[in-house]
Amino acid sequence: MVFLILFTGVFSRDGAAGNHVSRARDTQAAGSGLAVINTWFPTGLDRIEPETGKTDNPEAVANLIPGDILVGRCALSPVPALNPMDAWTHTCIYVGKNKVVVAGNPKDGVSVGSVSSWMYPEMTWVAYLRVVTADDETLKKAVEFALSKDGDPYDINWFSKHAEGARWYCSELVWAAYFNASKGRIDLSRKPGVFGVSPDVIYESSNTTVIGGHYERKPDTISSMLMKAITLCVLAGGAVILLPPSVLSVLISKR
Repeated sequence: MVFLILFTGVFSRDGAAGNHVSRARDTQAAGSGLAVINTWFPTGLDRIEPETGKTDNPEAVANLIPGDILVGRCALSPVPALNPMDAWTHTCIYVGKNKVVVAGNPKDGVSVGSVSSWMYPEMTWVAYLRVVTADDETLKKAVEFALSKDGDPYDINWFSKHAEGARWYCSELVWAAYFNASKGRIDLSRKPGVFGVSPDVIYESSNTTVIGGHYERKPDTISSMLMKAITLCVLAGGAVILLPPSVLSVLISKR
């Protein structure tokens, strides 16, 4: 069973995207292949579960500034994570004028889209982050970097990252935007950083803080559904073991 759980953690990718929780940081101070290895050491001890059903008003979205990061959880995402029940699965960078740049999927690659595609009802579990270690010039350069990648193809290798690559997955693009804009000073990945970078890692980075979000409904993912199935199987097996020997013998004899 341990093998099954580890197998699920490696091959069931999920932002996503760490727990789907919002960090209990001081938002006033903000004024904030996908590597499975990076999700094996969660740091969410300072975070609390967001209130389900809470949706930010339009003013909260209007407070986004170019360079802010959105992380979300997508229904039926195949993103692998050790904790598929809670992980963030997707991310993008807000570039201003109600637009985001996102590396969405192999079909679309990197594209510029509307921020409304990250709002309810299209997406129902999203946090807004601000990179608090970035000055105005760095924010501007991060946005310019992301926009310059519009039209680039999608990178299906979630287990590595390239700051100057020709292909991008969602969190790799966001990480590279800030890494290049800051000349390596702002690294949203974990040390030693030899693997990929996940939406969870960006969410948990000390460089980012939560400034808002909307949490109407936490979608299941392929991996979380599989984990639920495994859990049910374990519970069912445990229930059989607890049955009296006389009942077990009757069940066996009827096979």
